[in-house]
Amino acid sequence: DAERPWETCMTLGTQWAWKPDDKIKTTAEVLRILANCAGGDGNLLLNVGPMPTGEIEARQADRLREMGRWLAIHGESIYGTRGGPWRPQPWGVSTQKSRTAWLHLLHWPPEGKVTLPAIGPRVASARVMGGPAVTVEASGGSLGLRVPEAARQPVDTIVRLDFDADIAGVPAG
Repeated sequence: DAERPWETCMTLGTQWAWKPDDKIKTTAEVLRILANCAGGDGNLLLNVGPMPTGEIEARQADRLREMGRWLAIHGESIYGTRGGPWRPQPWGVSTQKSRTAWLHLLHWPPEGKVTLPAIGPRVASARVMGGPAVTVEASGGSLGLRVPEAARQPVDTIVRLDFDADIAGVPAG
């Protein structure tokens, strides 16, 4: 339900309180969780447990800085967006704002091509964030996207699609 806000509350470690030598999530795990929350039209509340001194453990602080560096580059695909216009798929999720959609390609399809239902407005441009153009093939009510293999990222390849009209409110495909 796009009108019902939701939030995932998740801890960086394995429990809500600090614990010495706790196993903490990798940056890749947290980035995938963040993308899935945003693409599902939700919010992520990421908990860190302070040590008894009130400080954040160095490993957790490092992880938060890594997330901050990633968001400094890719934050436009997360901040202020809504999920969609495509529902979560095996390849990943999408986010949107105004005339732009971002595909968070978290898993590559075996054929190396992502196929999406066309949503009405025409794709004016398609690029990997911080990288090359993406080939878009429109055919029979669907869009096929091919991302150059060299531009694919190990955790989250983000493709920015700019449309010729506002896509807010376009039914999810």
